[in-house]
Parts: sequence; structure tokens; C-alpha cells
Amino acid sequence: MPWRPVYETYAAVAWFILCPIYIFICFSYNLPFSAIVIGACIVLAMASVRFLQAWKIWEIRLSLEGTPPRSINPAVLAKHSKDNMDSRWLGMGFDWLPEHTQRIYDLKKIDPKMFYAPKTFRLVVQKLEGTPIQSVPVSIGVPWIQGIEPNIKGVFAPYEVFYGHTLIFGTTGAGKTRLNELLVTQDIHRGNVVIQIDPKGDKALENRMRIECERAGRRFIKFHLAFPRDSVRFDTLKNFNRPTEFASRISSLIPSETGGDAFTAFAWNVLNSINLGLLEIQEKPSLTKIRRYVEGGVEPLLEQVMISCFSKGNPNWEVMARRYVTNQQKDISRPATSTERVKGYLAYYNSELVQNGITFDVIDGLVTIFEHDAAHFGKMVANLNPILSMLTSGELGKMLSPDYDDENDTRDIWDFEKIIQSDCCAYFGLDSLSDSTVSSAVGSLLLSDAASVAGALYNFADGAQKKISLFVDEASEVVNPPFVTILNKGRGAGFMCYVFTQTKSDFEAKLGSVSASRQMLGNFNNLITLRLRDGDTQEYIRETFEEHYVTSKTLSQGAGSSSDENLAAYAGKISETKTSKLEKAIPLDLLGKLPNFHYIASVGGRVVKGEFPLLK
Repeated sequence: MPWRPVYETYAAVAWFILCPIYIFICFSYNLPFSAIVIGACIVLAMASVRFLQAWKIWEIRLSLEGTPPRSINPAVLAKHSKDNMDSRWLGMGFDWLPEHTQRIYDLKKIDPKMFYAPKTFRLVVQKLEGTPIQSVPVSIGVPWIQGIEPNIKGVFAPYEVFYGHTLIFGTTGAGKTRLNELLVTQDIHRGNVVIQIDPKGDKALENRMRIECERAGRRFIKFHLAFPRDSVRFDTLKNFNRPTEFASRISSLIPSETGGDAFTAFAWNVLNSINLGLLEIQEKPSLTKIRRYVEGGVEPLLEQVMISCFSKGNPNWEVMARRYVTNQQKDISRPATSTERVKGYLAYYNSELVQNGITFDVIDGLVTIFEHDAAHFGKMVANLNPILSMLTSGELGKMLSPDYDDENDTRDIWDFEKIIQSDCCAYFGLDSLSDSTVSSAVGSLLLSDAASVAGALYNFADGAQKKISLFVDEASEVVNPPFVTILNKGRGAGFMCYVFTQTKSDFEAKLGSVSASRQMLGNFNNLITLRLRDGDTQEYIRETFEEHYVTSKTLSQGAGSSSDENLAAYAGKISETKTSKLEKAIPLDLLGKLPNFHYIASVGGRVVKGEFPLLK
């Protein structure tokens, strides 16, 4: 029990004082020298025993006051990462055991400052060990949380457990981005493919990735919405396993509170029909082309699609279709207009093909759009138009819908498949402070493309599996159903996801329901929490920790007298009750008192209390 006066110190001082007194007395009475030596050794041994007992308690009390944030040279971290490929380093700390739970619950009953070491004692220890011990906390939170275990050491976790994905909670300023830097640096030097999605666009994180890639001799790719001329272009619709993915990616960007199921379903059908049409005429789908046909009408696309489909079955179809086109012309002395050709081809399709049981789904889908009432169509896609507009306007349109034939734009064009095949490290800054709506939409498109690549790797990849570290900061701004798929099945494709957020309620708001949020959260096997103020999230985190028995003692006493028998009658009672109760290993309020850069984690089944250093 360290939370008491250190009586052993008094005993140790008394034994040390007794030693010279004993020697003086022995010499005064001319006792044998051997007796003096033996007696002095016994006295010094007792003093040493008491001193060691006292030091164990003083060591804990000294650690209660905390230390300044630690730092580490990135070169040292890089070497460690290369030399320890089977484990990941998570800073300094200790395994949380029942004894630490007991200490915490006991310390909560009193004021920890009562047990801070005297100033003189702190200065002596500081001189001897060269370790600055603070008399006041050096950061937000209470320093004694780390101090309940003075013997801290490196926290290592088997690297394999991180394939189960890791969720990191932390309030603003607690150190999430600095932890992100620490994890990213390790994976860059391990040789992993590193993909960092950073909605707010932290410059320090970007620079850290750039510097570490240079140190490791690896290629660094930057995509930043605030700096388009310094960024690469990224084809968000390059990779797909099924044509319907295009429609799902874009329609998922329609806000749930404004879209509604009917509007979203209609938009999905429109997008899917346009994308199938583009694939039919062997044109690569892009956001720019899709916007063109949604806003300007599908008539040009429908004409090309019908020509492509008709040519497959009958090389002489044009001769037969000419009559139907002529019937649509108002003036046969001039060439037919595009609208007249489309209506004539459509009449040919219905009369010559459909009547004979020959149909084309891609034509039918586009015809539905072509013949739809224009006013009603405009209302049904009213929520889709702003999304397409913001993703294709100005420089953003060139970044997300790159023109492969534009010789004047020398910026490289990348996609996730190319990044993974090239073993690159990519940083995506989404500039959410300037425009959170665009940031969220672009982030969702990026994750959808990553999900498609993950599916392809899972189904078709041959040979050794690559390690892909996907870091998503401020994840609540960009998560979507495809990302949940990555969490659910990404392990088989080599994906390790690290998701940073502030509260679990952020996910509920983004995904639209508590059940959808729980579905996503259920895919994380590892959890790291920094300082956290949200009560619901604290309760969710505490559910993941085990329970320990906490012992408490109750002391009661009483006294009384009675004159019934005689005037000297007296009665007294003293009783002590010791009880044990099963409590959560981590008290709930403790999560809101962690200093900056301190964390409590459940990694690979272990509960760990630790602190991570800052990279120099």
C-alpha cells in the first residue's frame, strides 16, 4: 500500500544513525574488533533493508508527478522498425494488472498531491539520475495516472495483431496526429504500402511522410486539394470489379437527410445507365462525362450506344434503319438532326428487334432517361447535380477526372492499384477546413476506390501478399459503406487500417444510424484511446476492458458506559471489514484525465497504459 506515510524511511535513518553510535560505544569500551565489524554489518544490513523498502514506495511517489513529453530520433525509430519486423513499438508503458486497478481506486479516495515527494528530495534524485521531475503537471490531464507503475518499459505488440485493424479515439489536442506520425514512420521503413487520408491536411504529418520516404529511399505521392498544381491527379473511377460500382460510389455521396430512398434510387439508376453506356462504347467513365450527360441529356450517348449494339447483330442495320429515320425528319432535303436520328433508331429498335425478342439492357436504361419528363427528371436529380458540379468544377475536376490525352498537363495520374503495385507512399490532404462538403465527398470516393482494389486483391491476387497500411485521420468525415467492407474483409487483401476519430457519435451521424456505426466498430480488434471527454464514447471503451477485483476496508469503533451494574462499567468495540468487489479495470473518469500523448490500449488481448514520444 504506497498511499501512506513512508515509515520505512524513519527506520532506515534511525539504523544509519545507530551505526556510528554503535562503533563509538564499542571503541569506548575496547570491545573486540571482530565484534565491532559484525555488529556494524548487522546495523548497516538493517538500514539497507529498510532503505530498499522505503525506496520502493518513494519510487512510486516520485513517478506520480509525471515527466515532460519524451522525444525520439526518427533515425533510431527507423532502425528499430527494420530490425523488429515481427513487432510494433507503441512507446513506453506497462501492462495493466489488477494491482494497478487497486492502486487507482485507492488513490481516487485521497488527494494524490499529498504523496508528492519533498522538493529537496526531488532535486537530489534529479541530480543523481539526470531525470527532470516536475512539481506541476507539464500538460493537460493528471500526471499520476502513468505514475502508478514506476517501472515502465517499451510496449511491443505482435505485428500480426494489427491486421485486425486499430481504432484510435482522442479529443482535440490529445495527440492523435502525433501518434499517427509515429505509426506511419514505422510502416514506411518496414516497406509497407502506406496510404494516408488526412481530411484536415496537417502540414507536419505531410512533411514527416515526405522526409521519412526520402530517408527510406521510397517514392512519395502527394494529393492535396488546397495545392492542386503541386499535386498528382487521381482517377477515382479507374478501378472497379463490377460496372454497378460507379453508380454506388457517386450515389452514396447524396446526403441522407436530403436525398431519401426514392431520390437516391432514381439517381443510382441514372448513373448506372450512363456508366453502362460509356462502357458499351468503350469510353472510360469519369465524373466529367457523367455530369455532361446528367445535365445536358443522354441523347448523344444513346445514339452511340444504339449504333454499337445494332452493329453487333446485323452489319446492314443502317439500311433498314434509314427508313425509320426518314420518317422522323420534317425536312428530308437536309441531313437528319441528332434528335431525329435517335428517334428513328429507337423506332427501328422497337419494331425490328424488340418485336423479335432481341433487347439490350443498356439501351433500355438510357431510353428510360431519354423519354422521362424533363421537369420531373430535374426534380429527381436535384440532389445529384450539386455533387457532380462540385466534383468537376475548376481544378478539382482536372484532379479527379484526369484527361489522359491532355499533353499540356504534365502532372502524373495515379490510382490505388498503381500505388500498391509501385510500392509507394501516398498522402491525401482534403482541406476540410476550407470546404468540409467537398472534403467529405472526395474522401468517400477515395475509400470506395480503395475498397474496389481490396476486392480485386482478395479475389485475384497471386503470389506474396503486400502489406498495405491505410491511415484515416478524422475518419468520421469520410467513412462510407465501402470502407466498412474494407474493415470487414480487407485483412485477406493485406490491408491494415488505422482509424482516428474523436467520438463514436461522429460515426453514427455520418453512417446514419447507431446500428450501422456498431457494425463498423465491431470490425476493430485493437483500440487505443487518448484523452477523451465524451461520456458515451468513454462507456463504449470501458466495455472492452476486463474487470478486476478491488479490495476495500471499513473500520468502525465505538465506546460506551452503563450504570446499571456499577459506575465503572465500560464497553468498547473496534471492527474491521474487508470486502472485494468486481470493478472495471479502468475507471470511467480516468479516460478524461489522461495527459497529452498518454493512452490506454487494448491490443492483441492485452490492456496497456503507455505514452508515446514525439518525433524530433
